[in-house]
Amino acid sequence: MNHDVASALGPLLTAYGLVGRGDHILLVRDRHGSSYQLPGTVVRPGETVDDALRRALGEHVDTGIDRLDFCAAVEHRVQTHPDGQSVYEVTLLFDVTLAEPASVTAPERELRWVDDADLGIVDLRPAAIANLLRTGAFAESNAWWPTPA
Repeated sequence: MNHDVASALGPLLTAYGLVGRGDHILLVRDRHGSSYQLPGTVVRPGETVDDALRRALGEHVDTGIDRLDFCAAVEHRVQTHPDGQSVYEVTLLFDVTLAEPASVTAPERELRWVDDADLGIVDLRPAAIANLLRTGAFAESNAWWPTPA
């Protein structure tokens, strides 16, 4: 779905997984990409959030998924058109339990396990998610993070 259609319909809906292993979280990057992201995707028309995240995780990591637990919803601006109209995204974050986290592979992507120190220096997108992860805000009991005014 292009951003013009999405802005006419409302925010884009995305789902990302917080995949942990010890004190590290998993980030993915396309082989020729410049920035990392949490494993996830845009929810396609006619697709449930659960199905979209499972599809994306299946594409990003080559292991089974034991469990998805809702963590938070984050609303953020993804771009502003030249005419001044903003395009927003609502990202649903889930804590992901993998069947075998030690055997994670992804043939088409670069995978990186990062700790808090690495999280501060890696180029992680979207920026709103990166900022919340870096500040430890997700440790709070707040599940809704609206776009800052």
